[in-house]
Amino acid sequence: MTEIIFDEKFEKRFWSNVSTIPTEDGCFEWKLSCTAKGTGKGYGKVSFKGKDYSAHRIAFQLFNKRLISQGLHILHKCDNRQCCNPIHLSEGTNQENMTDRNSKNRQAKGEVCGASKLTEAQVLEIRKKYKEGNYTHNAIATEYNITRANISYIIRRNTWKHI
Repeated sequence: MTEIIFDEKFEKRFWSNVSTIPTEDGCFEWKLSCTAKGTGKGYGKVSFKGKDYSAHRIAFQLFNKRLISQGLHILHKCDNRQCCNPIHLSEGTNQENMTDRNSKNRQAKGEVCGASKLTEAQVLEIRKKYKEGNYTHNAIATEYNITRANISYIIRRNTWKHI
């Protein structure tokens, strides 16, 4: 990570955009724009010298008076992406972040996954059609405009395991 030098003016402006009224979980939420526009679910976003940064990463650096170690993420103990409470933030590897995500079942799956071409209802229809025995993998794949391999994954529950 390249070194970022924050001046007092920036630090004061930054903390003025963090709520001083904690949530029920003790989070101090970022009050301005977020990465997932209009959803209220994204990470806080702050600009500094024409570049955008994640607010929680800046909060960690300002509070700890040091840069984030090379290659590490900033993890939220509270699972609130807008939280800037430094006590809720810690450094961690990508593997630690993924392990935490998976243990709390927070990974995107099904329809909410950005790459999904199917709805949960369609997946259930695919499984039903195959179970009835009147359709081949290829016929179903053609009908839903996905690959034969994806049909196989759905039927064997390699994907869409949650339904």
